[in-house]
Amino acid sequence: MSGSRSIAEKLASAVAADDWVLVFAVFDQSWNELFHSHPAVLLDALERMPDAVIDQQPKLRLAMEYIGRNVKGEGYSTSYRNSVTLPDHLDAVNQLAAWTAQVAGARESGRSAEAARLVAGAQTFLKQQPTETEPLLAAALPEFHFQWGLALELAGDFDGAMAEYNGAYDWAVSTDHWMIESSAAGAIAFLHALHGRNALATAWRGRVPDDSVAGWWSTAAAIPALLADAMIRLDSLDFVGAARAMEQITPGSAAERWAPYFLLRAATETQPARVRVVMSELDSHLETIPVDRRESGSNGEYLALTRIILNLALRRPIGEETAFAGDRPTAKASLLRQYGAILRALRLQSAGKMKDARRLAAPLLRTDGSRPRVLIGALAASGDESNPQLEEAAELARAHASFGILALASASVRSRVAELLPSTSAVAKALTHVDAEDARPAGLALLSAREREVAERAATGESATQIAAFLHVSPNTVKTQLRASYRKLGVKSRAELFEALHHVNR
Repeated sequence: MSGSRSIAEKLASAVAADDWVLVFAVFDQSWNELFHSHPAVLLDALERMPDAVIDQQPKLRLAMEYIGRNVKGEGYSTSYRNSVTLPDHLDAVNQLAAWTAQVAGARESGRSAEAARLVAGAQTFLKQQPTETEPLLAAALPEFHFQWGLALELAGDFDGAMAEYNGAYDWAVSTDHWMIESSAAGAIAFLHALHGRNALATAWRGRVPDDSVAGWWSTAAAIPALLADAMIRLDSLDFVGAARAMEQITPGSAAERWAPYFLLRAATETQPARVRVVMSELDSHLETIPVDRRESGSNGEYLALTRIILNLALRRPIGEETAFAGDRPTAKASLLRQYGAILRALRLQSAGKMKDARRLAAPLLRTDGSRPRVLIGALAASGDESNPQLEEAAELARAHASFGILALASASVRSRVAELLPSTSAVAKALTHVDAEDARPAGLALLSAREREVAERAATGESATQIAAFLHVSPNTVKTQLRASYRKLGVKSRAELFEALHHVNR
């Protein structure tokens, strides 16, 4: 720690003396340490650097905007990234920084297709660099690959994004770039979970660095890992655990991942009143986003899915207002379009319209095996209690720990899948107790909003005193509400309460 302070003091002293040669030397030797441990000192140095000096290195101008936005807030200007050109007289790292600036500017303006094209240009430029330039690029490559991955993710190219995030993670580990290591591991975990590959998602979630390397960047870097947590828990039918993960995120902190944030918020809410709150929050947030950005890339598809889930939760018709109305995607369609079709097919199945459900799901039975969520849903929507396709659905769900989509199937299909699982499986029990209309524990519908909150907190181990302090009521009030919850749910202990509410597959 004393060494870290001395580096910060050395930089501050060089800045005060206008010794930019020494400043650059400190940057070259200790950039990552300054970035992670002394962002304010680093930002001050960058802000005080003369234009004639900093303009020779676009990477520093971009770093200043990035750090400024995170340290000083959203109001910090990012105009440079939206106006940077691609001069041909710069070294490789600054050329790539200029490419990445254009990628970020297009991405943040909702021009996702343009951002993806710019990523392709940057990738080509990087491949053209001789091997001997690699050490000079190493410190910057974690950030470049991560920014390219985010652009591709928001453009809907999840496979391309995965490749870039893997590159970002590998370079971050080799250069001790903790922020990108955390962000990239979380982003990879989230994309695996989105596809239903939860064993891989859990493994990547375990690669996110622990709190021992936390810093000023930790809140933003944790967002993709929290989204992955929520999706993994939803797939084990742990709706309360998923909601707890989502409680740690706000629309503001979700930043450019606001669309998957609202999708998971919709999926984790259990009470009609709370579902309407999510609807209101979503509509209010959309008012802050330009129309082009709302529908850009994957955002429009996430929004359509979110509307479907919210309508399902309120037992409303799915409606023709979504982007998926009348859509019949094939095995080659985007993941989110396929997921929308599966939700609609399972809704038709639950309504007894079996032929319509099978017709909609049939093309998706040929989907690539890397999308188990879609395959499981297609098999479930195509089957009935006597159909061997349900055995395939159950096997795939077990292999990938991805049961969430099955909870939306008809009661008979869910019962048959539960029979195919081990009798001791908590998920098997959960599938037979889920309300098919909204895929949530049916017992929750018996409780008032306050009883539900008290029960959920008690089930996870909080004492009556702790719950009372959180809710600003007396412990006796909590005990009364807890007794009412026990009576309505027919349970006698906190262990039974936990199972009645959560159905967690431990």
